[in-house]
Amino acid sequence: MHKRLSLCALAFVMAASPALAQPPDPAEAGAPPQTVEDPGGLSPEAAARAATQTVEGGVALPIGPNGLPTMPFPDPLPIVVVPQPRGELEGEFAVAALDKIVAGLQARTSARPVRAAPDLVQPMLACEDLGCAGQLVAGANAVAAVVVGLPPPARRRQPAEIRLTLMRPVSGESVGEDAVVSVPFAAQQDAEALNGILQPVLDALRPRLPGPPPRPTLLVAVSVDDAAVSLDGTRVGATPLPPVEVPAGRHTLAITRRGYQPFNQSVEVGLEGTRINATLEPNEELLAEIAAEEEAARYASTGGRKPWYKRWQTWTIAGGVVAAAVIVGVAVAASGGGGLTLPEQTVAVPPVQ
Repeated sequence: MHKRLSLCALAFVMAASPALAQPPDPAEAGAPPQTVEDPGGLSPEAAARAATQTVEGGVALPIGPNGLPTMPFPDPLPIVVVPQPRGELEGEFAVAALDKIVAGLQARTSARPVRAAPDLVQPMLACEDLGCAGQLVAGANAVAAVVVGLPPPARRRQPAEIRLTLMRPVSGESVGEDAVVSVPFAAQQDAEALNGILQPVLDALRPRLPGPPPRPTLLVAVSVDDAAVSLDGTRVGATPLPPVEVPAGRHTLAITRRGYQPFNQSVEVGLEGTRINATLEPNEELLAEIAAEEEAARYASTGGRKPWYKRWQTWTIAGGVVAAAVIVGVAVAASGGGGLTLPEQTVAVPPVQ
């Protein structure tokens, strides 16, 4: 009975703790925030080129972390922290340790949220095998769980051992070996000292934490420029477009441009990305109407006057110039084609004396 009350009190304090109820500030986690590198990310040079293409292509989407225009992505699955106290344990120390562990894990994986899961404490303690625990993690819609073993000290004023186990969902299998740290009794009463002791064990766990979710790309190549592209009802921009980051799965692609038949297709975007080649078929009747409207707009822009090449005065002057050139050419040809001929003159040279 006393053990059950202790667990209930621990779960209540965890749920009421502000630091565990919301994502912690990495600056208060005891370790500098670090960004998990995305293997599919772009180099700075490629990101700069993509930004240039974005401006030229008229993309209407925000730029994502990889420097590409991005569709809205669902929130990534979290990592849950589940305490497993064994026996009686003072609530203040347990809550302080869990607070520091959640904050430290969040500082080491900016790609996913980390949150405590006090509602899984008692169900996981009741599990008799790893599969049961893994199903609980999967039911919490988490990508992984960090199970924190909090055994009581052997005797009063003795060190307390904290064991961290990274658990996969569904199967409940552990990822690598457990990370273990011994907390002296003095550190159990000092939050700052406890935070310092926990940092090495959190660093050992960091390489095994789940990375960022994939961000596949969709490249839409269209046969004409200035075509409007929409995905799932959201305007992406006008062609030509750079690759767009989209969540994996099925999407509805729509491409339109006045004077062409609309293009509609359901596309499946895999984790490695997808390319769609779209050819817009022209609507000849509508293209003729567009040409007539453009001609009328040009006519209106000149104040109702016809373009210079459609005015009769232009062609009258041009005709006169051509006629004059023909007359001169005929006259030159009639004179022998050699131009003007000077009369010959004989010059008498006096004899030498």
